[in-house]
Amino acid sequence: AVAAAACIRAAPRASDAANLLAPFFALISVLIYIEYCVSGSKRRLGWSVLFFAFSGLCRWRAVALPFGLLLLDIYPLRRLSNDGKVRAILLEKLPFVAVSAALFIVNAAGKSQIEGIDKLAWLRHPLLGSSGLVFYAWKTIFPSGLIPIYEAASLSTASVFPFFLLLSLGTVLFLARRMIPEAAGAALFFAASLAPTLASSREGIVYAHDSYTYFPSMGIAAGLALAASRWPVRPRRRAPAAV
Repeated sequence: AVAAAACIRAAPRASDAANLLAPFFALISVLIYIEYCVSGSKRRLGWSVLFFAFSGLCRWRAVALPFGLLLLDIYPLRRLSNDGKVRAILLEKLPFVAVSAALFIVNAAGKSQIEGIDKLAWLRHPLLGSSGLVFYAWKTIFPSGLIPIYEAASLSTASVFPFFLLLSLGTVLFLARRMIPEAAGAALFFAASLAPTLASSREGIVYAHDSYTYFPSMGIAAGLALAASRWPVRPRRRAPAAV
């Protein structure tokens, strides 16, 4: 529902289909990965990697999927609780990391052909990246006044408020990670998924597009579903609430 609200535009384009197919294939990859964690079938792991590659062929939006899978291993799958399996769990992420690296290299090579693109702007200017991240989070939670493209942040308008807001929120989520692990996981996934998008700016300006939040929004939806499944209500009501 969150992504659907961000899908609205006055003049839909044929290329918008790829923006929806990319998170669709990524979601299938995650579902198959969860089945692999339950069954242990290497074939399912291979299918998960394949659908992740399909997602990348559409758009590189899900390039941070390996990090999301690692978050799933931590919670709710709790696969990292056994120290003897940590190495094996990290090794099984290598195919996903290889796909992510290929997607990142191809995308970076394409953007390098565009004059004025600064691919490391948010690393050199943390205020720029934090302003862009806060802007995306705001538009995802309150999808109003949607337009095809926004000027999310610029070197001339970036302030310290978003940076300290993110720092404070991160501290609160870290301290409350055992009480509300869903919130911490959703926030980390949202930020990690948007980081590649925030990694480039043009002429000191970070331009935002609603389609960039399609995949990160899945982390928010999953976090809310996990939180609903732990509500102190009758078990019969938990499943509908999570759905």
